[in-house]
Amino acid sequence: MARNFLEICCEPNSNLSALAPEYGYVNVRRITIDDRFDLPRGVSTTRSFIHRHPETDAWSVLSCTSWCAWSFANAARLGSAFCARLRRERRRSLRMVGHVETCFLDAAAGGGTCHFEWPRRCRGWQRRRVKKMVRRLGMELADFDGCQVGVTGVQGLPALKPWRVATTCPELAATLRPLRCPGDHVHGHLEGKVATLSGYYTTTLCHLVLAALRRGAAFRDRVCLGRPRRHGLRVYGIGTLLQYKGSRSDALMPDGLPVLHQRPLRPPELSEPGKRGAPAHAAADALADAHANGLTDALGDAHGLLDDSNAVAA
Repeated sequence: MARNFLEICCEPNSNLSALAPEYGYVNVRRITIDDRFDLPRGVSTTRSFIHRHPETDAWSVLSCTSWCAWSFANAARLGSAFCARLRRERRRSLRMVGHVETCFLDAAAGGGTCHFEWPRRCRGWQRRRVKKMVRRLGMELADFDGCQVGVTGVQGLPALKPWRVATTCPELAATLRPLRCPGDHVHGHLEGKVATLSGYYTTTLCHLVLAALRRGAAFRDRVCLGRPRRHGLRVYGIGTLLQYKGSRSDALMPDGLPVLHQRPLRPPELSEPGKRGAPAHAAADALADAHANGLTDALGDAHGLLDDSNAVAA
């Protein structure tokens, strides 16, 4: 199945989306300011793309201006009018985080991965709305520094630019975490036009991200049989059917693929006793055993049980 890429709240000339076709993405969609993602019609546009294109990797780059350190400093000195405007912007920001979560859930259900990027020191990470999204989607946090991916400040010196990405792709987290500043060089300041340009992803960072997502897709296809399968009436992606955690350094199979460390989980609708009947529970257990052990015969048995459970449900 074709892989697709969706970038939410990006610039019209985003480097990440521009380079995505080089990494096997067939359909690429940018959601920009013109799509009004803060309104229901913008969310509907985004979700319709995800529904039309299963296996969509969704990347969010929401504005963090209302959560930066300067906004707190300005709130203390610019008076009540500024504070009222700042509160409105923060409410809008959190509302958009909720929109992102809704779209991420759709992408995960279709077999895609989800990624949320903000500066590491952005205080929005501490909001309950953001923490809930990270927890609900089972996202991993990956911190890295801009000086390791080509971000420069004044006089051409490397700029620290601390970033954080919450991701459902372990391969991406493993790629970004080592990119922390070793502290062996001088950093340039980010100010004026240079500071604005630092908000754009460098070509180096885009290639690292897209290559990691491609490796993650290959892992799911080859090891996890990562095509969404139908249980009852709803399609579940591999992110729902299988929870895995692979070590990229010391737990590799001979062909370079990560080892599965966790048993697959039942789909949510099959997790409560009696909700779908005995055949459905047997199918879920058989699928879990098949994925965990990689047994072709077990997969055949599991799929037979699924057919029985669907017949009973009907």
